[in-house]
Amino acid sequence: MHLKKLKLRNFKSFAGAVEIPFEPGYTGVAGPNGMGKSNISDGILFVLGPKSSKALRADRLTHLFFNGGASKKPATECEVSLVFDNADRLLPVESDEVEVTRYVKLAPSDPDGYYSYFYVNGKRTTQTDIDSILSHAGLSGDGYNLVQQGDVNNIVTMGPVPRRGLLERLAGIAQFDDELGRAETKRTDLDANLDRIRTLLGEIKSRLGSLESQRLEAIQYRQLEEEKHRTEARLARAGHMMAQQEFDTCQKQVETLQQEIQKLDAERSRLVHERDELVAQIDTVDRAIAKAGGEAAEKFRTELGEKRLALATLQMNIDHQKEALQTLESRVQELNGLSSSDEKESTRLRAEETRLAEQLAEVSKRSDEIGAHLAEATGGSEHSQGKLAGAKKQVLELQRRQTEREKAWQAGVQQRESLKAQVESA
Repeated sequence: MHLKKLKLRNFKSFAGAVEIPFEPGYTGVAGPNGMGKSNISDGILFVLGPKSSKALRADRLTHLFFNGGASKKPATECEVSLVFDNADRLLPVESDEVEVTRYVKLAPSDPDGYYSYFYVNGKRTTQTDIDSILSHAGLSGDGYNLVQQGDVNNIVTMGPVPRRGLLERLAGIAQFDDELGRAETKRTDLDANLDRIRTLLGEIKSRLGSLESQRLEAIQYRQLEEEKHRTEARLARAGHMMAQQEFDTCQKQVETLQQEIQKLDAERSRLVHERDELVAQIDTVDRAIAKAGGEAAEKFRTELGEKRLALATLQMNIDHQKEALQTLESRVQELNGLSSSDEKESTRLRAEETRLAEQLAEVSKRSDEIGAHLAEATGGSEHSQGKLAGAKKQVLELQRRQTEREKAWQAGVQQRESLKAQVESA
């Protein structure tokens, strides 16, 4: 391995780009003082990266920029590259030619600040990586690969300890000391990291118990949540089945009540027919009284007693029907049915009620006429008048009971319609 060429751009006295080749063997550079011969070695040291800019005969790195002279502008950056022949692979880079470059530029916001960059074969890297690569060839910025002015005199006059350090650097031992120091620093950092990891591991282990408890609680919660959903589904199905059963039971009860209502309708028709027959019989009695006069009073009283008995029997049947309707009302109320009305049926019942009231009024009127005839037939007999008054009272009682029966029947009809509404809504 050997240095093939040196490339400089805006470095110290070299304006623009300059390339200096180095052939195998010895290369000499001659010229008057002040022509920049020493700047060549400074350029090589600049790339190798000395610890201090003093080694480059400058207070700071920005003083290494080309200052412009009398006719040119000062540079704001500089760049130096060392090109090595690496055919023997002494440097750990898979290339026959290795170019190491250092580039420095001014910071835009700070006139005294700067940015420094390192490259190997055009790829950006760090100074530490470059030092590691060059150390395989024994090159370093603080070594004696380059002997500058005054170095020989310093070696002669230095003490034994510095001289020993110099010899160690020349022998390559210092490289291992540096590596040992870096390794020791890394070991210290690793120990600190290991302690921190142990601390974190202890904290994690202390949290494992709590996390395990939380995990078990989460599993139990998930199981309970699933069981809750299953239970809710079962309850929903059971509720639906119960509601269906209740609906079926209610529907059966409604059908039973409808049958009872139909029976009551038939019974009502029968009672109405009996009432009509009774009214006809009263009419017959009226006509007989009108024909027979006073001689038939006794017969009238007998027939009136029979009619009174028939009215009592009729009232008893009406009372039974009223009780049946009350029972029906209680059963319908248990179903909590919703009420509705059937206008057509209600109108028909009201008309029937009016017709019955008119018939009862006619009976009352005829009773009055019978009373008048009886009074004339018996010559105003007080006994006959008492009987007549009793007959009239019986007729009025019949009228009152008939009115109550009609009210009870109307209530039964309303209950029946309410039951029908319940069935339809269900």
